[in-house]
Amino acid sequence: MAAFIPANKCLRVQCLFLDADGHVAQCRFYSTYSGSAPIPADLVAIAGDVETFMESELVPLMHSTWQTDGAIVTDLTSDTSPEGEVGGSTPGTLTGGRIPASTAMVVSQTTGRRYRGGHSRVYLPLGDTTKLLSDNTWEGAFVSAAESAWSSVVSAVSDSAWGGAGTITSVMASFYSGFTNVPYGTPVKYRRTPTGRATAVFFPVLTYVAKATVGTQRRRLRA
Repeated sequence: MAAFIPANKCLRVQCLFLDADGHVAQCRFYSTYSGSAPIPADLVAIAGDVETFMESELVPLMHSTWQTDGAIVTDLTSDTSPEGEVGGSTPGTLTGGRIPASTAMVVSQTTGRRYRGGHSRVYLPLGDTTKLLSDNTWEGAFVSAAESAWSSVVSAVSDSAWGGAGTITSVMASFYSGFTNVPYGTPVKYRRTPTGRATAVFFPVLTYVAKATVGTQRRRLRA
């Protein structure tokens, strides 16, 4: 198991979804706070509001074979900081043709950072065949709706923060920087392993941009 990398005054929010075949999809985002540390009840309250926003904003964009499966909010300041969790079981309301479980609406969470490689994004299990403009393109109205919906889900953290939380900022959290070549095998080969930071670095999210191109993310699914 990889070593824990602290993220000072940072909350990780995990949004969980479950489909009719038992696949669990997970989307997560990060928010920092400037004030006092939360207690477990504070994080349970945030998780509850996140689930509520998932139901009001994402469920209308989700096929009926998917449902919400709760939310988990974890303070990453240390490996003993508190966590809060709630369940969920609200099914989507779209009833068109079902699309593969790995299909996703991709929402980029853009920052001012320029760097090589992937950027901050989430893969949402949204849509049905009626929301497709073509085999690999979503309808424009559906893209706009998803973009607005995800922004609202993220806003649940600041809307429900505890009294002493201070300023809540949506961020991209960077836990690794560069790679280390790790030797293995005989003859010796090298595996590029991400190099963990001493503590996470944050980049404020500036905008949310839903992508018109249909995404796929098989790795986000687990049976």
